[in-house]
Amino acid sequence: MKLSILIFGIISFFSANTVIPERNAVLAASFSGRAYATSQKMDFTDCSEAEVDAYYGDIGNRVGDDLKSYLYGKISANSYYVTYSAVTNYYKITDRNWELSRSITPDTYLFTEDVGNNFYETLLYFKDITTEAKQINTNVNSYTRSDSITAVDWVNKLRPKKDGNDVQVDKEHVWVKSHGFPQEKDKDPKAGAGTDLHHLIAADHNSNNIHNDLYYGKVVDHSAAKVVYCLYGDGTKDVSGWVGNSAYGETVFEPTDQWKGNIARALLYMGTRFSVNLGTNTEAEPYLYLTDDVNQTDDISHYIGVFHNLSTFLEWNELDPVDNYEIHRNNLIYKNVQRNRNPYVDHPEWARRVYDSSYELGDFTDIENSPTKAKLSYHYETNQNKDTLDQSLTGITGNNYTGFSNKEGESGAVYAGSCAGLNQSIQLRSKNSNSGVIVTTSPGNLKSITFTFNSNTADGRTVNLYGKNTAYSSASDLFVANQQGTLIGSATYDGTDATVKVIPNDSYAYFGFRSNADALYLDSVKVEWDLSIYTYSNVKIRFGGLINKDLWAQFRDRITNYGVMIASETFLNGDTIKAAYQKGKQIYDSSYINQERTVIADPNLLEGSDDYLFNTVINFGDNSSKFTTVYRAAAYVVLDDTSYVFLQERSCSVGSLVKEYLTGPEALSEDSYDGSLKYLGDTYGE
Repeated sequence: MKLSILIFGIISFFSANTVIPERNAVLAASFSGRAYATSQKMDFTDCSEAEVDAYYGDIGNRVGDDLKSYLYGKISANSYYVTYSAVTNYYKITDRNWELSRSITPDTYLFTEDVGNNFYETLLYFKDITTEAKQINTNVNSYTRSDSITAVDWVNKLRPKKDGNDVQVDKEHVWVKSHGFPQEKDKDPKAGAGTDLHHLIAADHNSNNIHNDLYYGKVVDHSAAKVVYCLYGDGTKDVSGWVGNSAYGETVFEPTDQWKGNIARALLYMGTRFSVNLGTNTEAEPYLYLTDDVNQTDDISHYIGVFHNLSTFLEWNELDPVDNYEIHRNNLIYKNVQRNRNPYVDHPEWARRVYDSSYELGDFTDIENSPTKAKLSYHYETNQNKDTLDQSLTGITGNNYTGFSNKEGESGAVYAGSCAGLNQSIQLRSKNSNSGVIVTTSPGNLKSITFTFNSNTADGRTVNLYGKNTAYSSASDLFVANQQGTLIGSATYDGTDATVKVIPNDSYAYFGFRSNADALYLDSVKVEWDLSIYTYSNVKIRFGGLINKDLWAQFRDRITNYGVMIASETFLNGDTIKAAYQKGKQIYDSSYINQERTVIADPNLLEGSDDYLFNTVINFGDNSSKFTTVYRAAAYVVLDDTSYVFLQERSCSVGSLVKEYLTGPEALSEDSYDGSLKYLGDTYGE
């Protein structure tokens, strides 16, 4: 298991007496709002490297404000901005989930074609962007809210609004409007900074609502932070961030790792595109700058905005590299909407050249050589969940079929197999030749795998993907019926679409792939793992609380049952759970249980006048076991045998304890506890 280490190193680029820079000599660009016209053809292709280079020209040895000014000139010239009302339509292209949505034809595409449920969007803060049932689209905003459902009802056009949860798509201003360009009351943002799609991103409503006007930043103590959740269309949720104090004492919003780089590059772009202090700035063309000086504040009357935590964003830019979705979105905005690009998506290594005053030309030419890359890691969850299998990983060249082993990917997975390397590819033999690729060490469960065929592959050639939960010993296992595992899916080259993605319908810790019948060539195989599964031994989870007697007195006449509910989400290997109540020195043990849902109660609990201290230990056994979210536990009471009042819930995931409050028919608010319900325990494993 890879360890994640949080280093609270603060890189300061501004002194405490930082002042607002003088007016920049570069003239601001003109712009106007526009909407889609039927005569306008769409272009869904990405720019070539040569086209990107031509866009920027020769930056030479420019650094600092010189380079920022140069880039400003490039990205502000002849740019366009859509009106705020038109953004929803453009999200159907720029923020489209291209793998889940229906196919569209660029030359004839109309926004009105994408109605109902035939397209999905990739939402900022969503952890899972590959499962159709979890996705939502812009149209869901117009659906009727209902407190009787927990998931989006696509047929009847209903969306849940229950317990304060409102499922919808938001237009998230990554650079918060209140920091430089607040809109007029009850009016949409004007075309310009408030509608710039390089930072105005389709996002999960719940996370956006909690982010509100907070700065992004690193939370110092996650155990004391508020946990934020994204809400999926199927009624489930995932952690999307934390709200807590930064090292500077500010309350900040920290997103999960997979979005940190995207957010950082959006902020770096805004600090460059709107980097001109005209003295007469406007809502549409504000003056924005990034700093580490927390004493710097906005000057809203002059449309001057400040965003703190610059050093954090430079780190995030390097720790969460640019991915294909971000590259494609940058190109879609450039070719179809604004006619400008985000330079920090095209060249993330330019971020330090522009913003780091300690940078010296030649320090590093790309992100992989960043001086912080080797020093910093993520706090909460690793982002290294993707591997690329190609000729460089196997090390096999030429057309001789050769075995390879112990090839470790970024995720920690170890690969082996037998293949050739003709055409700079992974060349697989016919089905009778024991040629294939297997996983010998697993970091988690396979989430998805994408095969990219080399054009030398004959039409109709197919690769088979197998999965199982025990390790493969050699590629020859793939050719033995009782050793090859379950056939997860197949990818066939049809001569046109070279890329085929396979998503397993079940959990598999190990996989292998081979040709179905004939020899074929693979340029690359991209593997995405679910790393939320870790291996521990002798895991014990302890939590507790102090329940105030006066609080109980409010319900004493109606209480018919009380205790701790254990609701299992994942039990592998038949592990058992032991729970115990402790009142003073007396311990009330339950029997070992492994049911999905169990209520444990003792009628003698809570009798008497003293405050009740409960302490529960859950033991997952002495043997090594893998788990994701292993349990939820809640202190609760039952009123009149029908209504549940949940007082406290705790969830454990990847060895971390996350507190959240449940709600019920007569739920108590967090304020009702008046500080009497406290966390006393810890989570630990060996």
